[in-house]
Amino acid sequence: MKSWQIQFLKYLKEDFDRRRSANHRFSLRAFAKKLGVAPASLTEAFKEERGWNLSRERAKELLGYLDLTVEQKNALLVEMGFPAKHEVSVLEPSSYEYLKSPRHLAVLAAAYLPKKLRSLDAIAERFGFGREEAAKTIQSLEEQSLLSRDDDGDIEAPSGFVESVDGPSDSILRKHHHMVLGLASKSLETIPANERDVTSLSFVGNSKALAHLRAAIRELENNASSLTYGEDGADTVYQLCIQVFPVDKRLLRDD
Repeated sequence: MKSWQIQFLKYLKEDFDRRRSANHRFSLRAFAKKLGVAPASLTEAFKEERGWNLSRERAKELLGYLDLTVEQKNALLVEMGFPAKHEVSVLEPSSYEYLKSPRHLAVLAAAYLPKKLRSLDAIAERFGFGREEAAKTIQSLEEQSLLSRDDDGDIEAPSGFVESVDGPSDSILRKHHHMVLGLASKSLETIPANERDVTSLSFVGNSKALAHLRAAIRELENNASSLTYGEDGADTVYQLCIQVFPVDKRLLRDD
């Protein structure tokens, strides 16, 4: 079996065991009926007597019946060759200034970490802000409704990816890009090579086909968190920074 099939079967078994623990009368036949699969095929798959000839498309449909976290579902979808599915929260124009602030963006990303890593002290320790500065950063994000608090006072992320409504101005975008590139440059001196990845490629292509490359980059951005999913949850905030640009006299001439 392929790796995604092995993981999918593991999730199926775990889901069945949970249902069986809650109701000892819940049978494998009943589980197969709920999923809409042949009981004999499911029995053989659970006993690992043979590989389960289940298509990606059918497995994708069955994911909706399983009690999995969004992260688990997305990680499996990506492994199966499908894009991850994310809800989207709106970044209002009043919050565009945060695109120029590495601290605000880092704290906003950290809100997607497991609960034990989302306390004020954990945030301050992770980023080295100091507790007071971390509290100010969190408060400003709360005021823009980009963060909320759970019952224990730890930060909580929006329901999905944060995206802008109509797009920031060119000026704000340039400052954001300079900020991100500055972090990337600093990482070369401060982050060990085994904890980061920097690669570059000079290649030739047709300028009219750049949209295809942009689409592939957007797909990678969409799937990045799922590609780094671990069963014990996320533990690191990463920055993915990809650039593609023409190399010509505008870059190479001496001014």
